[in-house]
Amino acid sequence: MKNRFLSLGKYAVLPAVLFSIPLIFFLKDEQFEKTWVLYLGNALFLFYIFLFVLNYSRKSQTSFSTLNAGLSVTFIGIAFCCILAIICILIFASGLFNIGAANDTFHDTPAALPPGNRHGILVMLLADIIIGNVAAGAFGSVMASAAMRRNKDDRT
Repeated sequence: MKNRFLSLGKYAVLPAVLFSIPLIFFLKDEQFEKTWVLYLGNALFLFYIFLFVLNYSRKSQTSFSTLNAGLSVTFIGIAFCCILAIICILIFASGLFNIGAANDTFHDTPAALPPGNRHGILVMLLADIIIGNVAAGAFGSVMASAAMRRNKDDRT
């Protein structure tokens, strides 16, 4: 079980990278207004997990269920997303970690956050990474598993 979980880790790097591409565009904007870009990252994560589960179910002859494989890749991918997000924040928006008065670049934060609230942006990013990708990965895993089960039932 442990080896199977670790062997699925190599499939979790690509969804984390796909999620990080829109994250980089969000961080490079420095006004943090276009939060919809983060949802695009969640959609890319979902699309990859859906395709992974479809591909895994066709190739796999093991007793490890496709739903468990999809969820495992989802949770490992979220860990990689958190690591990549910290790296991206340090490179593209290092001012988010500053202590003290807010930087001038943070005056156009989203309406739900008080002006200049850097820590609210960090919480928003963390919530999107964890909640958004758990929802996307679970949905993609369940839908792909159901589609494969339906195809197997139709063949018999």
